Amino acid sequence: MSFYSKRIVLKRSIPYQPIHKQDNKKKSVRFSPDLEQTTYFYKTQPPKAIHIKDVIRAEDYTMTQINWPNKTRLLLYNDNKIRMEQIQLIDGDYQDIERNQFMMEGRCRALNISYQKTISVRYTFDLWSTYHETDSVFKESIASTSNTWDRFTFTIPIQASNQVQTVYFALRYTVDGQEYWDNNNGLNYQIIITPPPLPLHEKEKEQQQKIKKLSKRYDFSHSYYSPPPSPPITPTDLPLYTPFQDNKTELSYTDFVNKYCFYNSHSSLIYSTSPSAVFT
Repeated sequence: MSFYSKRIVLKRSIPYQPIHKQDNKKKSVRFSPDLEQTTYFYKTQPPKAIHIKDVIRAEDYTMTQINWPNKTRLLLYNDNKIRMEQIQLIDGDYQDIERNQFMMEGRCRALNISYQKTISVRYTFDLWSTYHETDSVFKESIASTSNTWDRFTFTIPIQASNQVQTVYFALRYTVDGQEYWDNNNGLNYQIIITPPPLPLHEKEKEQQQKIKKLSKRYDFSHSYYSPPPSPPITPTDLPLYTPFQDNKTELSYTDFVNKYCFYNSHSSLIYSTSPSAVFT
């Protein structure tokens, strides 16, 4: 009878190595303030407009209506078949902003004589030396007039400028081969557009540009009267004052008086600073 015995071999375990846990500290990242740039834009601006610096805003300008009739007279006491309603300044689209422009939007109404009709606006910026025309766009039929009147809108581009601009315009209604005008009873509709005040540095820059333009037109290098010539410069190697030297023997006071002064004396000379006596 035999017994089988299993030999158990014990192996040495791996020595313990402590694990150092890293502290979970919060990391903070800081950026240079020069890398940050804040851009403000308006809701009405297209997204591409934020890339354009110094965006022109229509609300920065002031519009003044000169010799305009009041609304009641404009709409009720008017026999014209074309009538002006209102005018305002609005922002243009992205292309207008690129061209440094904004818009003047107007609204008018025309009597519904026929379906085919054209409303155009004639306007000028130089007192009718030159003028432009633009067509209006149909907007709606006015329900309160039982659709006997139609409403149209038009836009006039305004170039942004630091100078005051004056716009004159009139409405022309073409229908059935006939033309009807609304020119504010011969006065035309006049609009004065005033720019916003310039910052101080912009005013100085504009003043320098005006001076530069004047310098091209006039020559200020030579005045009307030439200045007198400057005296010659005294050489530094010469004395500033040279005393007078006389080679002759200096006369005494007595000799000088006897030689150049004469008195009405019968006997002897009288040396006195007072007037000489008169002898009779």
